[in-house]
Amino acid sequence: MGAAATEGADLTVITTDNPRSEDPNDIIADVERGADASGGRYVVEPDRRSAIRLALGEARPGDVVVVAGKGHESEQELAGGSVPFDDRVVVHEELESLGGSE
Repeated sequence: MGAAATEGADLTVITTDNPRSEDPNDIIADVERGADASGGRYVVEPDRRSAIRLALGEARPGDVVVVAGKGHESEQELAGGSVPFDDRVVVHEELESLGGSE
């Protein structure tokens, strides 16, 4: 998955997506191995909201930011249960806080 994410990307931000009872760091390490093998440039930000903010903050005019993984889901499944989290809402909030546009 890490290789697919980094191929053709200027920057990939690796983060969590419904880790449930798995250790998020183990999942991230698996993705990193693929990213390392492809030679792609990436950063790790385990907090999904912070990762989205980082990706949006790095984007320049003409760039495309892809937020992948959750799609239509409106919750994030963590070890302690589900918490409200909708990528679409978070992207809008973070763009607004950065003073950007869609």
